[in-house]
Amino acid sequence: MKIRAFCAAAALSAASAWVNGQDYQAMAKAMEQAQAEASKPGDDKLTCDQLEEQLFAMTQDPEFQAHVEATGVEAEKRQAEMKLDKGQVAMQTFRAALMTSVPGAAMGGMAQAQSQAMAQGMQGMKQMKERSERAQKMVGLLPALMRGQRVIELAVAKQCEWAKAAETAD
Repeated sequence: MKIRAFCAAAALSAASAWVNGQDYQAMAKAMEQAQAEASKPGDDKLTCDQLEEQLFAMTQDPEFQAHVEATGVEAEKRQAEMKLDKGQVAMQTFRAALMTSVPGAAMGGMAQAQSQAMAQGMQGMKQMKERSERAQKMVGLLPALMRGQRVIELAVAKQCEWAKAAETAD
């Protein structure tokens, strides 16, 4: 199921950030606890409408919405960073050709390349810190994500009309 893949990816994302500098055991414990709390007594008696209401309420939580928005903004930002415009590509190609063919032309390029590498290193450290902060926030969302996954699984099993998209989105 697509939602299961999302929940697993979100949990793995959080876990990888924690492994990179935080407590993996705490993350694993939080994940186990969230999974254990996902099932509630009486789940099997909930109607399709009640399941839909529960899922809708989860998605309206301000903390959940803030996380989704921040994740989307981050993804868009990374996508934009990966796309260089034609002018930048042409300029870098020209500089590389110039530095390899004209004696002494590499000196300015080497200083600029070193400066660029330092800036990229600083940017990478900042991005790692941001990922770690998002992972910590993600741990707080694990119970809602696991419960949401459980609600969708129940709705699919009950063949709720609104859940058919989740069933076919594998």
